[in-house]
Amino acid sequence: MIKYELSHDTIARQIYEKTSADAKARRKVQLMITRAYQRFGERGVLLTQEDLDELKPHEKNIPLQPEELDFIQQSKRVLQQKAIRRRQLAIGIILALTTMLLFALWQWRKARASAIAQKRVTLAIQAREALDNGDASLAYRLAEAAYHGDIQPETQNAIQEVLEDLDEAGLTVDFLHDGPVQALAIAEDEQRFLTGSEDGKARLWDALRKLLFEYSHSGAISQVAFSPWDQHPVTASLDSSLCFWDGKNRCVFSIQHGGPITGFQMVENRNLILITSPKLVSLYDRSGILLKRFMPGTTILSAALSPNGSDLLLATVDKVEVWNTFFLSDQFKGQDIEGQFCTLEDNIQAARFIQSDARNVRLLVISKSGIHIYDRNCEENTPEYTALTEHLGRYEQPNYLTFSYPGFQDPKTLWVTEQTKVRMWSAYRDDGAGKPKTDLNLFSDTDQTFYCASFSPSDRYLLISSATNWVNIWNLGFGQDITRAFRFKSKVTNAVFSSKDHWLLTTSGGNTAQLWDLSQKATYNANRWLQNFDLYSKRLRPLTDKEKEHYLN
Repeated sequence: MIKYELSHDTIARQIYEKTSADAKARRKVQLMITRAYQRFGERGVLLTQEDLDELKPHEKNIPLQPEELDFIQQSKRVLQQKAIRRRQLAIGIILALTTMLLFALWQWRKARASAIAQKRVTLAIQAREALDNGDASLAYRLAEAAYHGDIQPETQNAIQEVLEDLDEAGLTVDFLHDGPVQALAIAEDEQRFLTGSEDGKARLWDALRKLLFEYSHSGAISQVAFSPWDQHPVTASLDSSLCFWDGKNRCVFSIQHGGPITGFQMVENRNLILITSPKLVSLYDRSGILLKRFMPGTTILSAALSPNGSDLLLATVDKVEVWNTFFLSDQFKGQDIEGQFCTLEDNIQAARFIQSDARNVRLLVISKSGIHIYDRNCEENTPEYTALTEHLGRYEQPNYLTFSYPGFQDPKTLWVTEQTKVRMWSAYRDDGAGKPKTDLNLFSDTDQTFYCASFSPSDRYLLISSATNWVNIWNLGFGQDITRAFRFKSKVTNAVFSSKDHWLLTTSGGNTAQLWDLSQKATYNANRWLQNFDLYSKRLRPLTDKEKEHYLN
């Protein structure tokens, strides 16, 4: 009973205390409203949000005068209006910021689109400049980069002009190396292409840039060719080795020359191989047997076999020797037969066989005493070349000489003076009355430094290139008037034609050799390139990292 009474007293006390606390709180709030209403009457100050929050739990339990109730409602209305205004202000600010952001985004997109459009214009201009500077592959890559996406009609026209020029030129494939390409050759079947580089690699390609085989030397490749006996690749290197390769990538046999090989020559009908280095010249037969070694003890200017292989010329700074290769053959080994035709002693500057003349063995010698043309006995008994001697003596000493391929009616000699002036003369021409014609066949001033000249094996074309980056290919006309067949922009420092004039293989001294199709010259079609970007992207060299940074970033 006592416990029950104590418990009842405790609960009653808690209820009392709680009731007392609520009453105190209501009293406190009522007092706060009364004082706030007085301030409102004196100064017009309404209740704050904190005041209303404090009032809210007791609002229904506090006896308030009508004017106090109006005061409370007025305070609520004012605070609600302020809240609405704040929300409206916030929404306005958000809308303003959103509008500004959208405008800025629109402006950025517009500026970006304008920048992209301007970039495409720039790329189109740079593509033209690259082509004018002789880099056709770079021109294509820049035109390709400029063409993607929406472009202005003017830009599209500029790109199409570049691609039409590339199509006109016939650019087909780039053959890539890791070092400068120095040596070029095209097989008789016109289906295989051989390139050699300073990186010590020679590579065999097909016309679609498929790498068929790679051949390695420990030194730079100096010359490449296809064997006249089996049409397999032959490579020479500054590591002193000459390799004959089989149909795969095996060196069937090699010749260790004893000095860095700067050139070699093969003559099919005599089964001879001549190898040259600055201090040593060696003559071998087809199987690699050494027939004769020449070590004159002084600088060798040149060594060559005559077009028919019957004679060997060796020129040093003080003399020219002509040898009969028949007496240098293996059957005369050990016999006391020199086999030497003649010797010319002079201050020699250059000496060459006139390689274009398969009818007669003729030597062109430039020495301190002048320019002379001799027969194989070192006699100036060459009346058919009198006009050529006069031409050569009439101008400055030539700094470049080359000849057309042997076996044709009019052997051609081309020479360059003053680094820009190119002249060509043909032997055995007549004026229609049986007398030799003495005029020049061709004179061309390249305006800027001459780079190279190359005759086609068919005797149909002559290529001339210079620092203008124009490549001019002349149609020699088979006795008719000489006309310009093709003209296109590319830097070319070395060039070879295929046997039937279908292909032209060139290099500019960089890491790329380029293959040009001379058979597709009837129509020029930019759409062929525009519709086949993926195809040409696989065939032409990519941009280097340096070019990407310069042109695309």
